Amino acid sequence: MTASRQEGLALVSVLLVLTVMLVFAVTAQQMVLLTALTIRNQLALSQAEAEQESLMNLALLLTEAQLEAGGRLPESALMPAGADYVLESAEQARITISAIKPALAVELTVMAHSGRVTVTGRR
Repeated sequence: MTASRQEGLALVSVLLVLTVMLVFAVTAQQMVLLTALTIRNQLALSQAEAEQESLMNLALLLTEAQLEAGGRLPESALMPAGADYVLESAEQARITISAIKPALAVELTVMAHSGRVTVTGRR
């Protein structure tokens, strides 16, 4: 082979190696970005679930604190923002938590028993 042909092959080889390195670098950056976005989304969902659980516990405690004489559920209970209370019967009420994220909305069916509020259903 001639010297110029060998130089040309060396140049093409170096360019191919640099191209492969660039592709690997871009792929690695994309994987890091995808991982970061996935973790951020998981954290946001976990935070929303924790806030919803906290709001649900607060709603249950407020309902229990507002029990009427004889341990009956109140006609209308004061609830935190994002929680709705509906008395369905003398012994049963429904609490709906939907403030955090509509997709995570939860509906609790509660009953008063011995001066305590117990959850009998959740969906």
